[in-house]
Amino acid sequence: MNKRGKKTPCEGCRERKKKCTGELPCERCQKLGTKCHYLQPVVVPNADHIQDVNYYQLQLEVDALKDVLTNMEHNLCAIKQRARIKDNNDKSTNDTKDDINWRLTINNGSISIHTDIKTYAGLLQSIQTIAAKHFSLTTQTILNDHIEFIQRQKLPSKLRTGAFLAVLKCIEMNKQGQLATITYASRSHSYPLQNIIPQLMRVYFSCQFLRRVVFHQHTFFKMFIKSADKLSPVVYALCATVLSERCRHIIKLFASQERIILGERFYDKARELIEVKFDEISLETMMTFTFLATYKANLLYPQEAKMYLEMAMRIRQILAETTYKDPNLCDKGEYITFKRQGVALQYVVTVLQYINNKRGMPVEIKSDRNVENRNPDNMKKYENSVEYDATVLPDEPPAVARSIAERRCLNLIGKVMSPYYRRVRHGVDDNIPVALIMKTEEELKQLYFQEVDPDYRLPMSVFNEDLDDLEFKRRLDNCSQCSIHSVCLAASFYQSHIGLYEPYLPSLQGNGSQTDSLLDYAPTECPSPQVNYNILKLHAHQVCFKSARIVVRLLEYLCNVLDTCNVNLGILMCAWEIHRRNACLDMNDDELAKSDVYTYLSTDEINISRAYMFRCVQILKRGYMFNQTERSSWEFFKKSEQQMMEALCISPQPTAEYWEPARPF
Repeated sequence: MNKRGKKTPCEGCRERKKKCTGELPCERCQKLGTKCHYLQPVVVPNADHIQDVNYYQLQLEVDALKDVLTNMEHNLCAIKQRARIKDNNDKSTNDTKDDINWRLTINNGSISIHTDIKTYAGLLQSIQTIAAKHFSLTTQTILNDHIEFIQRQKLPSKLRTGAFLAVLKCIEMNKQGQLATITYASRSHSYPLQNIIPQLMRVYFSCQFLRRVVFHQHTFFKMFIKSADKLSPVVYALCATVLSERCRHIIKLFASQERIILGERFYDKARELIEVKFDEISLETMMTFTFLATYKANLLYPQEAKMYLEMAMRIRQILAETTYKDPNLCDKGEYITFKRQGVALQYVVTVLQYINNKRGMPVEIKSDRNVENRNPDNMKKYENSVEYDATVLPDEPPAVARSIAERRCLNLIGKVMSPYYRRVRHGVDDNIPVALIMKTEEELKQLYFQEVDPDYRLPMSVFNEDLDDLEFKRRLDNCSQCSIHSVCLAASFYQSHIGLYEPYLPSLQGNGSQTDSLLDYAPTECPSPQVNYNILKLHAHQVCFKSARIVVRLLEYLCNVLDTCNVNLGILMCAWEIHRRNACLDMNDDELAKSDVYTYLSTDEINISRAYMFRCVQILKRGYMFNQTERSSWEFFKKSEQQMMEALCISPQPTAEYWEPARPF
C-alpha cells in the first residue's frame, strides 16, 4: 500500500532513476542485496553566528595591532625618558657618535621612521648600539612557546580584604548575641503567620525564585500546600529564607526589624514541625533542612548553616540511591525538584567557602580571627556532589526556562574558571604556566561565543572601546538579545577575564622597582627573560582595565534600565578593585611623576578609573540590598566611600541608612 505524498528516494534509486518506495531499506535495494542509504540534509549555517565569529576574529586582529602600537609607544617613551635622565646625570659622555636620532611618525594609518642612517651597515651598527644600551631585542610576546612560566603578583585586594573582614565582624557580632537582643523578646508575637505566607509567596515567585530555580513550582504546591490550615515545614522554612534574602521587594514590604522578627518566627515554626520527623528520609525533610541552611547562611551563622547542610546532604545521598535512582520509576516533577535542590545546596556551599576563605580572593588573616569549624575538604566534597540539571518541564513559563538556561551557562563558566582559580589564587607555587592562562582564556571564549545560545549572548559590537556611555546604552536598548540574563552572563564573562589576568598586574607603588619596567637594560650577552614578563604585565593591565569598564557599564544598565532586584556584589567588587588600583588615590601628582605609574597608566586612564569608582558606589547604593545582619559590611562600604571622597577633596554625600525603624504590625 503506497503512502500518499512525495517520497525521498535513496541514493541507489536516485542515481539509476528508478522508482523507490522510500523505506529503509527500500524494496529494490532489498531485492538486489545492495546497501540502501539516504543523504542527510545539510544544515544551513546560522548567519548571525557567522557574523559574530567574523566580527570577533576581526576584533582580535585589531586588538593585536593596538597591543603592538601600545608596546612601541611605551618602549619609545621609556627610552626617551631614561636617555634624558642619563644625560642630566652625566653630560661628559655626550661626545660619542652613538646618539640616537630617530623619529617615529604615525599619521592616517601609516607609520614612518625618520633617521640619519645612510647605509645598511650604519643600520646594523645602530641596532647593536640600541640593543646594548637600552633593551634586548629578544622581546617575545605572551604567545611565544619559550615562555613557560610567569610569576604571580600580589593581588589588588584592599577593597575585597576589607569587605571580607567586615563579614567576619558580622559573624562575631552574631556570636555575641547582637541579633538576639532585638528578636527573641518579640518571638511570641501573636500576629498569625498564615496571613503573611500568601504575600511572601507572591513576592518569592515573582523575583527570588527566578534568580535561583530550586524546585518545580507545580510540584511544590501539590506536595506542601494542600490546605491553609495544614502547611508543610518546607513552607515555613522557605518563608524564613525569603525574609532573609537581599531583595528590594521584601524591603518594601517589611522594615528591617520586622524581617528579623518574622524570619525567626518562621524559623522556629519550621523547626517545631520538623522535629517529629527530622530523621525521616523524604524529599520534604531534605528541602526543609536545605532552606533552613540557606536562612542561616544569609544571616551569617556558618555553624548552624553547616549543620543543616550536612543533614540535607545526608538525606539527599540516600534519596539518590533509593527513591530517585531511576527517574522513570518516580514522579517527573518530584525528580526535577530533587535535582534542582542542588542549586540551593550549592549556594550554601558557596557562602561557607567564602567565609572559610576558600572562595574568591584569598585574604591573609590573623589566627585569632579564624572562623570556627573550618573544613575545606568537606566543602569540596559537597561541591563535587552537586550536579545541575537544566531540564525544563512543558508546564513551566518562558521566564523559568530563561533562568535555568542562564544558570546552566554560569555553571559552565564556573567549571572553566574553577581549576584556574584553585591553582593561581590558592596554590602554593608562585610560578604559573603561561599555557594554563592561554588554555583557560581560549576555553572561556569558546564557551561564550560558541556554546552559549545566541539569545543569551550580546553582540561584540556593543563592547567597542570607543563607545561613549550614551551610545553603549543605545546599542543595548536596540539589541534584540538584551535581557537581564544576557547582561548578567556578559558581566560574568568579562569579570572572568579580570580574574584571569589580575594576578599578573604590575605594581603601581610609588617606590616601583626596575623589575616593573617595560624595558630591560641588561647587556645583550646576558639577556634577561624579564622583558617577556613585563609585556604580559602590560597585557594584563589592558585586559583588566577594559573588562572593568565593561562590567561597570553592564551593572549600571542592570540597575538603572532593567531594574534588577540585586546585583552580584562579587562581580562589582572585582571591577571596583581594578578601578581603585588604577585611580592611584594614595599618590599625589609629584609622587605619580616620580614613580613608574606612567609606564603602564596614562593620565586619561587614571581619570577614567576615578570616575568609575564613583559609578561603582552608585551601583552599590542602588543595586545591592543589605540584609538585617550586615551592618558592619554596610559601615565598611560607607567608610570606603568617605575615604575616596577625602582623597579626591570632594565633600562626602549623605548616604541613607539601610536599617529602618521598626513599624508596628
